[in-house]
Amino acid sequence: MARAVARYRSEHGLSQAALAAKLGVRQPHVARLELGERQPTIETLGRLARVLRLRFTVDVAPAGAEPAALPKGVQAVEEITTPAGARVLIGAG
Repeated sequence: MARAVARYRSEHGLSQAALAAKLGVRQPHVARLELGERQPTIETLGRLARVLRLRFTVDVAPAGAEPAALPKGVQAVEEITTPAGARVLIGAG
């Protein structure tokens, strides 16, 4: 999610402070989101989706299975393979 927030801010020419104002949070909150210091809560994801008009998709597939196709307009921002072989695909758009 950190990459998606940073990408949105960059693509829209916003400072962290400007994005924070748009989201109704303080600038350090945006900085923490972009650094990935904490996993965002469902409430934070909901706010990001509503205010920024972003869609977040998380697909977890067992080892050996392909992740599901992402919805139209959603780009993969991170793909992780767990030690057990499960694949996690995170998309935003």
